[in-house]
Amino acid sequence: MGPERADEILRHVDETGVVELTSELVRIPSIVGDDYAVSQFLARKVAALGFDVELYELRNYGDRRRGRFNVVWRLRGTGEGPSLMFNGHLDTEPIAPGYDEIGEDPFSGAVRADGHIYGLGTVNMKGGVAAFVYALKALRDAGFVPQGDIIAAAVVAEIEYGLGTRHLMDCGLIPDMAISGEPTNLRIRPAHTGITDVMVTLRGRPTHMAYPDKGESVLPRLLTLLRRLGDLEITYDLDTYRGYLEPRVNVGYLHGGYEFRTGLYLDTVTLGLSVRAPKGVTPPSVKEDIEGFLARLRAADPGLRAEVSILNPVPRFFPPYETSDGFYVTQAVARAHEIVTGAPVERSAPTYGGGDIAILQYYAGVPCVMYGPGGVAGPFTPPERARINDITTATRAYALAACDVGSRTWAELPGRR
Repeated sequence: MGPERADEILRHVDETGVVELTSELVRIPSIVGDDYAVSQFLARKVAALGFDVELYELRNYGDRRRGRFNVVWRLRGTGEGPSLMFNGHLDTEPIAPGYDEIGEDPFSGAVRADGHIYGLGTVNMKGGVAAFVYALKALRDAGFVPQGDIIAAAVVAEIEYGLGTRHLMDCGLIPDMAISGEPTNLRIRPAHTGITDVMVTLRGRPTHMAYPDKGESVLPRLLTLLRRLGDLEITYDLDTYRGYLEPRVNVGYLHGGYEFRTGLYLDTVTLGLSVRAPKGVTPPSVKEDIEGFLARLRAADPGLRAEVSILNPVPRFFPPYETSDGFYVTQAVARAHEIVTGAPVERSAPTYGGGDIAILQYYAGVPCVMYGPGGVAGPFTPPERARINDITTATRAYALAACDVGSRTWAELPGRR
């Protein structure tokens, strides 16, 4: 891609438009599961900008709700080169505690003089989605015709194990390369862990505290399990990931007992565990490790009764992701970032979060890279806010990266992805 073509594309980036769209998207609440309004708005907006819009209604996957749509639009290519997908999600985390205390509206979408846009979803990741819209618009307005389709996918249900992107795959929409706009502070994210959610249920025998000899409380064994949880070893590739992306286990849920019958023994307790681990760790291997851990506890306490169940078995497993400097799409993002910013792109640390393109990579072998705008406060630290400059910079970098990929035919990329 020559400097003249890059300059022409960048001249067509509408920075005002991308900021306004980010603000508009934030003002429409789309907390996980409640995404109809935001997807319909985005579909109308993209159509008004002159793109043909494709809507993919999320069905099946154990979800009976209707009216949940992935929004897809594209620049159609000649068919001579690889297709590229920009992937981002429209659903957000729930409102974090603290907004009322600081007097902030989580859906304000306020564009402020401090250089930030405020509101839930600005960082994760409506700013990235808005950047896709205006990156493709800039390419089209500059008259660019790609060799392969440049696809933008604004999906729902990312927080629900990436079901929106999984649905696109099931519908046959699988690109040759993909870029995720997940918030990375304009760095290339090299990797993230897979996510396996597990329930461990401990069982005793019910009784009333007046008759302690008739039953058995699980509380002592619950305390032992929690104290010994640090001994749980998740099997993984030590040579590759030790000191870099080691497994982590978190107890995020406890449930048991009788709220209005506190005189009854605590006879059943369920713990919800999240196991975050690198490539090679799967739901079956996690279950085996946890059952082995419980067997060791049972050797010291034969009365321990515990059951293990996986909440997100395949295909709901949220898989790990890794990019490579050898991927053409990663190289294209790096080149685009340097053209736009004048500095080489940095690599971030790997993360224990997740992202949709991991599904494309893990199940379909699509080369992927995560690179997106960031902010100084994410969805768990109110007020969430994104840097305006990051969003506009990402828009420019996305446009140039797409031009880079879209300028190549398969003949020019023999054996390369």
